[in-house]
Amino acid sequence: MPARLVLVASIAILASASSACAITGSVTGGRAWSHAAVADDGSNAIVNVSDRSGRVRDVAFDPADPVAGGGVAAVPGKPNELDVPWTAGACDVTTDIDIGAAGAGLAVTVTIERDESKPCDAIALLRRLRLELDQPLAPGLVVVRQ
Repeated sequence: MPARLVLVASIAILASASSACAITGSVTGGRAWSHAAVADDGSNAIVNVSDRSGRVRDVAFDPADPVAGGGVAAVPGKPNELDVPWTAGACDVTTDIDIGAAGAGLAVTVTIERDESKPCDAIALLRRLRLELDQPLAPGLVVVRQ
């Protein structure tokens, strides 16, 4: 009998440990990222990303291999990744990007603070944020507001 008791106890401990790993292996709640960039004129621009949806695993700022086009686009060969564009300018000081749930998709709100004390041209700069999500999401389910 003692051998059976040891076996049952071992199985119970193993089951408990493996279920704990499943619980701690996922991200719950919001996450945040920040990125500082130096412009050609030496000024700094900060981009802050806040995910309140709990669906974003990681972000990349202006990826080296952006998907062509002007709208939200799926990254080829990476089903859980999307490129999300926004329009920036030379006088941007801080850009806050807030990601929230919107039904089955995501709502991305971009708010930009500009340095109004210096002269700026009207040339828009296309910037991209690559989102790594917890599961694939069709680009059409992401709404970007700026």
